[in-house]
Amino acid sequence: MSQFDFIYLHGFASSPKSKKAKFFDEHLRECGITACVPDLNTPSFRELTLTNQIDLVGSLLNEHKNQIAIGSSMGGLVATLSALRFPSIKALILLAPGFGIEKRWMQLVDADKRNVWKEDGAIDVFHYASERNESLGYSFVEDLETYSTRNIQVTIPTLILHGINDDVVPVSESHHFAKQNSEFAKLIELNDGHELATSLPEIWQASKEFLEQHSFISRRSI
Repeated sequence: MSQFDFIYLHGFASSPKSKKAKFFDEHLRECGITACVPDLNTPSFRELTLTNQIDLVGSLLNEHKNQIAIGSSMGGLVATLSALRFPSIKALILLAPGFGIEKRWMQLVDADKRNVWKEDGAIDVFHYASERNESLGYSFVEDLETYSTRNIQVTIPTLILHGINDDVVPVSESHHFAKQNSEFAKLIELNDGHELATSLPEIWQASKEFLEQHSFISRRSI
């Protein structure tokens, strides 16, 4: 049994029922650990912002106990920013973390589309959990513009797993983060895309070794 609480944070337009969320939940349960896997579509997908997600994480943490945060894609960014804000987070496992999201959203949605989005108040975005288009409010963009994810500095053990064929979040973003945080961060490249669907056994093996190395789980619990 671990002396640490674990929280798993899913990616953008996803849910606690995502493949990776269930994968980590099942493997942590085999170690005697019940992870917290919140729904980050908070307070709804339409009202989603990065700040709302970080606030939700803070509301779930026990300030009297240490936590390990695991995050995928945007959830990896949320985990990292939460660790900067909440000192009870003692380690990070990041799967294709969404560093540089503020820059990529500006590239994906040009100025004309952003103006329409702002005027209408929302746009339709495909939501992978509901498998249909759902409305996303313009507050998502306004909130993103208050963040810069380029030069984040962490002071806790951090494991990053990123696919070299990722066409959503370039692996170069994780290279930059690992270089900026060379004392604390380790990057493992995988022969995979953004979903990391074919690399789950490698991801768990690397995560288990990381958690054991830093005594976040005991070898006896495996």
